Amino acid sequence: MRLIKKEFPKDLEKLYILPISDIHYGDPLCDIGKLDRYLNWAKENNAYLILNGDLADCALINSIGNVYRQKINPQEQLDFLYEYFKPWKEKILGIVSGNHELRIFRSSGIDIIKELARLLEVEYDMDSLILKISLGSDRGRKSRQVSYLIYITHGWGNGRTAGAKINMIESLNGIVSNADIYIASHIHKAIASQNIIFWVDDKNNSIIQKKQFFISSGSFLNYGDYAERKGYRPAKMGTIRIRLDGTRKDVHIAM
Repeated sequence: MRLIKKEFPKDLEKLYILPISDIHYGDPLCDIGKLDRYLNWAKENNAYLILNGDLADCALINSIGNVYRQKINPQEQLDFLYEYFKPWKEKILGIVSGNHELRIFRSSGIDIIKELARLLEVEYDMDSLILKISLGSDRGRKSRQVSYLIYITHGWGNGRTAGAKINMIESLNGIVSNADIYIASHIHKAIASQNIIFWVDDKNNSIIQKKQFFISSGSFLNYGDYAERKGYRPAKMGTIRIRLDGTRKDVHIAM
């Protein structure tokens, strides 16, 4: 787990973020055209990216994935991802590994997502990141920027229902209790939920209400193969759009 601070201009009134995960490049079901359309939107809206694992398929002989179905080998997958995201290197807030890339690490000790982050010169952690993002100028407190804490990890689990998937994401607040946004992936379904929590401010003897958002970033893999054989329901491809307000503490989520 690493804490990364990103400070944006005080005149910035909003900031868009796209969490990107589960591309599974190398799998024949990967839909790069779909991802292209999201990145076109990101370019039009000056959005930033978070890369949250399973960017490459990384099938091995002894893994669940079928190595004989892969279009290209893991080295070629890494080469493609570097060239694909190189124009975005200044817009990537951080990178986290996924379980597919960890197959390579467990077999060889080589972390290909760490290598991708090194090539792109982007902040990285194998397991999780905490982003502290500051932007704009709070209307209520002009001398202070508006700050957001975002906790990011690839995620786990194979729950079949929407409730099981949401439960996995919401459990993250047991790890980092005061984040504004929690982002997980892995479950190949773009979903979001919101909770309200309260805590007592001992210093000011007041009760503070806080909104927390829980996001699964979806995937860019067409339905078929493992998901079809195991009876998982098809899910809409794509990800979630996050907007952070720079004039007051406010998060907007769009599917």
